[in-house]
Amino acid sequence: MSRGILPMLSILLSLSAAFAQVSGDVAHWAFEGNFEDSSGSGNHATGPDLKYVPGHTGRALNLAGQTLTVPSKPELQISPGIFIDVWVRFESEPKAYEQIVRKDGEYYLRVDASSEGGCYAFFVFMGGWEPRVRGPEPVVGKWQHIVARWTGNEIV
Repeated sequence: MSRGILPMLSILLSLSAAFAQVSGDVAHWAFEGNFEDSSGSGNHATGPDLKYVPGHTGRALNLAGQTLTVPSKPELQISPGIFIDVWVRFESEPKAYEQIVRKDGEYYLRVDASSEGGCYAFFVFMGGWEPRVRGPEPVVGKWQHIVARWTGNEIV
């Protein structure tokens, strides 16, 4: 089983006419010893006690197959301009689906199983989970910067 290390996650919304409720960072977890949201939006994560390790910059969180949870709030829902920005490092090659970020029924960033190409993939739920946009394959032992964005018309 692979071990995912997820050191930083930022979810941002830009202004749009239809969804002009929030602008700027709506959540930012630096994982510098806690699960607090440093954006000022109060979107703190909860989860089990996890190990902190050296990260791409600062410290990182070794998820070791565990999951963090963030309560659902309107500013975290899918809307045009939202993007997910993460630094990820795997200690071994992912064999199965590796969840990175998921908002039930809205968006999903993961590594596909090797049977589906083993690449990073981003989905937006639009009556179904396809289409998806794919990125590179994870490189074991190397930090990778992954950014996924929903424009309102397409996922990029």
